[in-house]
Amino acid sequence: MIFEYMDRMVMFQDTPEGLTADECAAIIGQTVLATRPRVTELNKQGKIIRTGQRRKNVSGASAIVWKATL
Repeated sequence: MIFEYMDRMVMFQDTPEGLTADECAAIIGQTVLATRPRVTELNKQGKIIRTGQRRKNVSGASAIVWKATL
């Protein structure tokens, strides 16, 4: 379910400022641990790229902001 939703790229396309993995997890109602590997897969497939920005995640760490390549 997570992969199907993320693979459609809806959330990345609808969020031009980009999203962190934590923000993606919150949108789809899944854990970050389940979502981060999917984000990595999408990046390796060339469907999302780093924006060059970072934002604080839930734990307070600096997280990569991703955006759709479309």
